[in-house]
Amino acid sequence: MTAHKYLLPCTSCGQDTTVETRQAGDTVDCRCGKRLDVPTLRQLTALKPAADALPDEATPTRRWSGRQGLLLLGSVILLVTFGFGLYVWSDRPQRPTFDITADLEGIDEQIQQLSPVETWFLWKVEILERGFNVQTPRALVTYETERTLQQQKYLVVGFFAIVGGLVLVVGVFWRPPQPVPSSTTG
Repeated sequence: MTAHKYLLPCTSCGQDTTVETRQAGDTVDCRCGKRLDVPTLRQLTALKPAADALPDEATPTRRWSGRQGLLLLGSVILLVTFGFGLYVWSDRPQRPTFDITADLEGIDEQIQQLSPVETWFLWKVEILERGFNVQTPRALVTYETERTLQQQKYLVVGFFAIVGGLVLVVGVFWRPPQPVPSSTTG
């Protein structure tokens, strides 16, 4: 049981002295040195309550428990992760398409414009020494690079989805510790 506090006015200096209900019938000392008789419990409740006994409107009351905070945090993490995941999915690179016929026609035109010596040199350098190697088109290299970055973004989304899910699970199953009742012996 909590003791309520009241303000007992001093008959000598006029200052208020804070007293508790458990002090009813006792005597207390005022700051000025005068001894004051604390009234009985019935008379004590007629006194003005002490300011610290009243709820202070300037002091915010706690409205959220730790569990609710964890649930909100997990939900926000998952919501942001879901939004980022949608963005990553919608921004995925498109595989480039190649028109082999047009590419071969362009190569044929270039070969037809070569002199016999240039053709022999091309044959010697490109085919005999290097082996037949068709270079990968730049668009395909760009696509592969973007695809690798896309995979890394998916890993980040997955990581934050797991973190958000874990926070939600902890929020659902977490129970705040219950205060241990103190036993007073006297």
